[in-house]
Formats: sequence, structure tokens, C-alpha cells
Amino acid sequence: MTSSILYHLHAWLRPTLIALFHPNIAWNLRWRLLLFQPVILITNSIASIPCLFSRPFTVEYLPIAPGRSVRALVFKAPGVGRGRASRPLHVNFHAGGFFVGIPEGHARFDERVAKETGAVVVDVDYRLAPEHVFPAAIDNADASIKWLQQHAEERWGADPTLVAMSGFSAGGNLAVAATQQENCHAPSPTAIKAITTFYAAIDLRLKPWEKPHPPDMPKKDPAAVFLPLFDAYASPARAKHLEDPRLSPVMAK
Repeated sequence: MTSSILYHLHAWLRPTLIALFHPNIAWNLRWRLLLFQPVILITNSIASIPCLFSRPFTVEYLPIAPGRSVRALVFKAPGVGRGRASRPLHVNFHAGGFFVGIPEGHARFDERVAKETGAVVVDVDYRLAPEHVFPAAIDNADASIKWLQQHAEERWGADPTLVAMSGFSAGGNLAVAATQQENCHAPSPTAIKAITTFYAAIDLRLKPWEKPHPPDMPKKDPAAVFLPLFDAYASPARAKHLEDPRLSPVMAK
């Protein structure tokens, strides 16, 4: 209980904490983080408060590397998954522009997938910018997938040869980028069988404000002041990794 409270306090206040106390954040990001803090309080409240009354998941910490673990929500509906000996495994990555977001934001989606498919659904957290830039998030995603392929069967009865993934926005980027691992594509028996993404950010070669817009889109974006935060993950690595599919999955062959 204590660790859960501390996690949520940190997640809710993270923009302010990073802006005030992290030593290596540029000033143009610090003041934007402070300005973004009310947005996080609202969105995290919307995501977390329903979980106080209905909690269809367990919280696990996946030991993806020595001395490092990632927080994950595990959804396992009653039954065994349409008569199979083992359940399918579904992995989801949350939205948040690579700099905010918590797995609870997609709890209703995860619960529905678990109930309707019989799969074990694992919603995995990952390190966030601006303090953790590329490749921190995809490194976490890669390591999480590898750990799940090796341990999900004994842990939850999930079949590592029946894995699907999904992701929202930045999480969609990670879901697609993670398939670049050899253990995630044919001829490996643990090849990912399906990916579903929602408004996935699969091309980070351009900065957000440089991307073309539809002609009928409003000329002034009221949220434009926050765009440097959405670029904080990719910006430091863009020049060196312009064609890297782990950053921009659209470049995958």
C-alpha cells in the first residue's frame, strides 16, 4: 500500500519535481513542465480515481535487469481463454508523449481485452523524458517483452508463442518498435502475432511543429506551448538516429 501511494504521489507531482530538482533539464523544458502540472493532476485523477472503487488488476514489478524493474498492471479474467491450455498474452504500452502517463490510464481497455479474449493482459510502464531520453523507453519496452516471453508462462499461465501487443500514442511507437528484436519476429516461435495501435507516433524524424498539417486544421494551436515537451524524448537523439526504427518505427524494413 505504501509503495502504491508513493508511486501515485510521484506520478501526480512528477512535472513539478523534475522541473525543480532534476539537475540536467533545460530551462525551456522546466517552465513548461510547471505549466503542464495542472493537466497531469486532472488526467491522472481521471485515470486513477476509478481504480479506487474497482481494481481489476494486480500490480507487479518486472525485474527486467539487475537492479532495475518496471511497474506493470496484470489483468487476468476468470477462465482459461477459450479452452486453450494456456492463455494468450497481450502487452499494452500507455500514452503520454513519452513524458507523462501511467498504465492506469488504459485500465478499462486492458480489462475489456482480458475479459473478451481470455488473454493475460500486462500494461507495462517505462521511463519518461525529459530526464530519460531515447533509447530509455524502448530499452524498457524491449527488456519487458523479453522478460515476459521468458517468464509469463510460469507466472500467469500465458503462452509466449501467442503474444499480441498494443499501444496508444507514444505507447504505439514502443509497441511497433519493440518488434525489431529477433525474438519478436519470424522465424522465432515467440514472434509477435498481432499489433494494434491507436494514434501511434511512428515517425519522429521531424519535430512536432515541423510536421505538415491538413489545410482545414486551425492555424493556431492553443497547446503549441507544450510541443517541446512532446519532443523531449526524441530531440537529443534525432540527428544520430534519424533512420533508426527503434526511434521511428516507420523506418523498419
